[in-house]
Amino acid sequence: MSNLKQAGIDESIKAFVALNRPLLGICLGMQLLMQESEEHGTHHGLGVFSGRVIRFHEQVSVGRRYKIPFIGWNELNRHCDSKWSGTIMDSISQYDAVYFVHSYIVIPTNAIDILANTTYGKITYCSVIYRDNIYGCQFHPEKSGEVGLKILSNFVNLGVL
Repeated sequence: MSNLKQAGIDESIKAFVALNRPLLGICLGMQLLMQESEEHGTHHGLGVFSGRVIRFHEQVSVGRRYKIPFIGWNELNRHCDSKWSGTIMDSISQYDAVYFVHSYIVIPTNAIDILANTTYGKITYCSVIYRDNIYGCQFHPEKSGEVGLKILSNFVNLGVL
């Protein structure tokens, strides 16, 4: 965030968001959309979404160790009754797998902003966030094969969907 602020890019991003143009934050980009992060101390984010970024803690469950950073494939699960039609998740199937590399997770204040969740060990966390034309993915769609390409294609075509 300090680099974005020094370059004035933080204000450019906020101005872009105010225009209601499509914006996609990937991994760290998703985390930067939040109000606050605890990574390397407490820092303010862009504040596009209410919520925090917290450390993803290593855990042991049923004799298995869940390591952090989490690196690998995991499933996308529809959050509650969220509708994926007309979003970047359009034509994506429940439980499709995507590729993650992360040590921090997003905890949105408003559950209505959560489009998809992912479970790792005993922790279920937000893996896709959205409001209007603003999206964030904790995973890397560019590394997620056909599913990721479909998500990116949906994002590019948001105005057409």
